[in-house]
Amino acid sequence: MLGLGYATLIPTAANVTMSVADVDGMQIAGLIFDAGPTNSPVLLQVGSTSGPDLDHSADQTAIQDVTFRIGGRDGYGL
Repeated sequence: MLGLGYATLIPTAANVTMSVADVDGMQIAGLIFDAGPTNSPVLLQVGSTSGPDLDHSADQTAIQDVTFRIGGRDGYGL
């Protein structure tokens, strides 16, 4: 997942903004996660919170240039 020009993702219904599977080689870059008007349990979830721990040492997940913002552009989270 590559955001061009720092795409901004804002949850609108207290939902998880982005959830990606527990797979080899996942790359997430160039995104801004803004807090929404109501609390969300998670803004970015990589893999599941239950289940087996998988080994991705041969093709690792990379999260680069990702920002999490509270009280951002629309003043949410203040």
